[in-house]
Order: sequence, then C-alpha cells, then structure tokens
Amino acid sequence: MPLIFDFGGLTLRPHWEDTGWIESTQDLHENPNLLLDEPINVAIYNHIFYPEVYKELVEACNLLPKASHFVTTDSVDKVSIIQALHSRWSCHRDIEIRVMPNRGRDLAPLFCAWGMEPAQHPVVLHLHSKVSSYDPDFGTSWRQHMLKQLLNSEQHCAAAIIKERLGLVIPWPHPLVAPCCHWGPNYGRSKLLLRHMGVELKRYYPLSFPAGSFFWCAGATLKPMLELGLKIDNFAAEPIGQDGFLPHILERCLGFLPWITNQSIAVMASTENNTNRIIKLPNPLCEDTYYYEIYEKLLELYLQNHSDLFGGQPFHMSGPI
Repeated sequence: MPLIFDFGGLTLRPHWEDTGWIESTQDLHENPNLLLDEPINVAIYNHIFYPEVYKELVEACNLLPKASHFVTTDSVDKVSIIQALHSRWSCHRDIEIRVMPNRGRDLAPLFCAWGMEPAQHPVVLHLHSKVSSYDPDFGTSWRQHMLKQLLNSEQHCAAAIIKERLGLVIPWPHPLVAPCCHWGPNYGRSKLLLRHMGVELKRYYPLSFPAGSFFWCAGATLKPMLELGLKIDNFAAEPIGQDGFLPHILERCLGFLPWITNQSIAVMASTENNTNRIIKLPNPLCEDTYYYEIYEKLLELYLQNHSDLFGGQPFHMSGPI
C-alpha cells in the first residue's frame, strides 16, 4: 500500500486518497478460503445515542445469518425506543441493552460497560449511531459509507478474521475523512496509553486506524485495551471537541492492538462496481528500520517543498528524527 507523509501530527500513513490501485487487489469473493462451513455468531456492540439511526443499523446487520446484539445508550427512555425498533426491524432476537452515562462517545461504552466479555467472542462488529451535529448531511454520508465498506461482504470478513488471523478490519476512510487520518494532537497521550499495553510508540510507525470507529475484530484483539480497566470517569463530560480527547486517542490506538496480540490488520474496500477487496496493512512493529528510513525520506522531501516553514530557507536533515 502506498504511504505518504502527513504533516498533521508528523504522520506516516497509508495514502487513502489514492484509490486507483484497489482494483489490482484480489476480489474477496474470489478467495475460496474465505468461506465458513457454518455461519458464525457475530457479537455486535452498538452504542445508540441517536435512536432514530438504529433502524438503519439493524437493517444493515440483517445481512448476518447469526448475531447477538449488545447495545448501550444513555437513558431508560431510549432503551424502550431501541427495544421497539429492534423487535420490528431486526431479524436477530438476541439483544441486551445497558444504560451508560453520556461520556466517551461510543468507545467508552465498549470498554467500560461489558467488562471482559467482548474479548470472549470469536468475531466482533462495532457500530454506533454516528451523527455529526456540526454537519448532519456529512454525518449521514460518513455513516453509510462505513456500513457499505464493512457490511457488503460480511461473511467473507468474518471468515477472514478466523482463517487469516486478522485481528482488526477497518473500513476504507470516507473521502472527506481520509486527509484527517493522522495523529493530530493525539500522539503524546497515545504514546502513554500504548506504553501501558507494552508498545513503545515511535513517530515513524505507520498509522492505520478505524476513523469513525466502525470495525470488525477478533474479540481477543480488544483484550489489551479492556485490561486497562478504563472507567467512565476517565472520560471528559460532553460536549467535547472534534479531536484531542480520550475517545480520539483510543480510536487511533485500536490500530496497534492486532500487533500486540500477534495478529494482522486489514482494510475493507467496496469498489464502484460493488466488488469487495480486503487488503492487509503493514506491521510497524516488525520492520522498524524500514519505516524509519521511509519516514526520514518523506519528511525531508516534505520540508524541502515547504520552505515557507523556515522563512524561505531550504531545509536539510541534520540528524536522527
């Protein structure tokens, strides 16, 4: 996968904006190994702050032959609404709903409401009622984009997690989100958090994460983050900003969990002709020197082409990063 240097937080990341090469990868449906003899029961963890979106989410999940729904929301009144919607629109009867304070967006409920239970499921699908209050049309477009990427070939994706030891499958980022898939203001606290999970984060490690926090994973992938024992009070009260808070840090750290658990990470891309591609992403922990050299070259090239950052003077690397 092509990598680029992104000055947003000095980030080495996949070139998500370049979609032209996706067609050259294998169509998911052409891989006979990505089929299961029997459908697996998928554990769907779904945080619903906006119940009006729930119908759309469960209808997308109806493509799964077998699933159990684990839902969180922030009020008893919403529980009744969700139960009614689920009874009417979902083909899956198994549902459990828990009420959590409105903190930490969708990731605090995942890591605070269920104990270690998510880690016990072979396959997990994480969704939420994604709405962007600052731009409702964009929020709808982003949510529907992620659903299309992840639930257009759902059984193949579940099989890949089991048969290919994929720890995490993320959606190809929305075109308007792709330029923002960098560290931004989150690097320092991400480094501290990952250190608690046994990873010494380096600035030049390629960053891949589920922007918008819709993803498939093996339940065991979540274990290192669940073992942190995060509490709901660790999360700031709403409203919070669009970046730089604990949910945004957890979102980025998710991309490193497969490497901690000796698995892989892949991105799911649904193409214009409705075929599906699953593309494995690089492991930054295995090729430390290789990515250091790439980062150094791309950073130097970037800075040479942006002499305005140095008062118009040319820039040359003069030491280690």
